[in-house]
Amino acid sequence: MMRPMNPGYIALWIFAVAVILICTGWEELVCPGIRKRYALFAAAACFALQPVHVQAEWDGISVSFGGSVLAAAAAVAVAASAGERRKPAAGRAGYLLLCSFIAGMIWGSIKQIYYADPVFYWIHPVWDGPLLAGVLAVAFASKPGQQYLMLFLAACWAEAIGAVLTAVGYKASLGSYAWWDGLLIAAAAARIVTLLFYAAKTVAVKLPVYAAGSKRNGEGDMDGA
Repeated sequence: MMRPMNPGYIALWIFAVAVILICTGWEELVCPGIRKRYALFAAAACFALQPVHVQAEWDGISVSFGGSVLAAAAAVAVAASAGERRKPAAGRAGYLLLCSFIAGMIWGSIKQIYYADPVFYWIHPVWDGPLLAGVLAVAFASKPGQQYLMLFLAACWAEAIGAVLTAVGYKASLGSYAWWDGLLIAAAAARIVTLLFYAAKTVAVKLPVYAAGSKRNGEGDMDGA
C-alpha cells in the first residue's frame, strides 16, 4: 500500500507554480485570454476564503462546503466565457454539463474503488481519477476555459458520486484540501496535454514546409555548383 500524502500539498505546489508563471509573464500557459490581475485576484480570493466552511448533514450524508468553492466557481465561469462574443447556446451548455458529469462519474468511481480496496490504483490513489478527468476534458473541449469549467463541475460530481456509492457515513467535502488536490491535478493535466497537442500539431504543420525549403536550398546549391 502506498503511503498517502498530506492533503493540500499537491494543490499548494501547483498553485505556487501557477502564480509564478502568471507573475513572470507566462499567464497564457495557465489562463489564456484572462488578464493577469484578474487571475491573481481569483487566486487570492480562493486562498483567502479557504478557511471558511459550512457543514450540513442529510440522511447520513455529511456535506462540507468551502468558501473557496464560490471563488473558484466565479473564476472558471469568467475563464469559460473569455473570448466568447455571444452567450453560449443551450446545446453547448448542456454538452459541457453532460461531459462534466461523465468525467465526474469516472473520477468518483475510481476514488471509491480505491476506498473499497487500496490495492486498486494505477499511478497514485490521489492522482488516477483527476488525471483521467483532465485527459477527458481535453478530449471533450478544446478551449482551456471550458476545460476548467468542466473539471470544476466534474470535481463536484465526483463528490456526489461518492455519496451515492457509499450507503452511510460519507462526508462530501467541496473545497477541502483533498478536493483542491484533485481539481488542480486535473487542471494541470488538461493544460499539459493541451500544450503537448498544440506543440505536436505545430511540428506536424511546419516540418514538411521546413523539409521542402531545405530541399529547394539543396537543389539551388547543386545548380550553382
